[in-house]
Amino acid sequence: MQNNKHDKDDWYRRTSWNSEAQETFFERFKRSRSHFHKAQYLRIQAHYLQEKYPGDALKLLDKIREEFPEPSELASTYLQTAQCLIVLGKKEEAISWFRKVLEHEENHKGIQTHGYLDFPVFIVTEEKKELYREAKEILEKYQWNMVMALIKIEEGDQSSASGHAREAIKASKENHSGFRYHPTVGLAKKQDERIQKLLTEIAKA
Repeated sequence: MQNNKHDKDDWYRRTSWNSEAQETFFERFKRSRSHFHKAQYLRIQAHYLQEKYPGDALKLLDKIREEFPEPSELASTYLQTAQCLIVLGKKEEAISWFRKVLEHEENHKGIQTHGYLDFPVFIVTEEKKELYREAKEILEKYQWNMVMALIKIEEGDQSSASGHAREAIKASKENHSGFRYHPTVGLAKKQDERIQKLLTEIAKA
């Protein structure tokens, strides 16, 4: 009984992708009623395949975009597409998909992935120096300064903490980042009152 339950729960988390696995997946997939769940199952399955079977994962991600473009799943779909392309060695193609992640998040305020971190990391690890300015733009605003303020205050670096806190508070009041590529990236989306209070205290110290 336990094995059956495990199989039932893991039908969209396959780590191999032979003909039998595909047949089982799509048979269960057809029973899903909503577009949201279909998109979610495709994306999760793609995640489990993308390191070993990046080409097959891309096909599943393509299916989301073409047939089940649920807004809540698209940012992650774009991010996984970039990751698959990197595995396939198509790194230049990945850049446009990283940008699509951030663009989608800018237009859908309740959605957040790790794209704003993954893209800058990709830029510097691949030494794409022509994109360093873009990486800096992505990282500089609210999230980065908020995190650094809280870390620095715990480390006892009051001067650095205050500077980061002031920058985070400033960014939290802006409605345009001032950046060419990403006009709203890095701005505060939904501010945590407790964090805002902490930042205010740190900035004044």
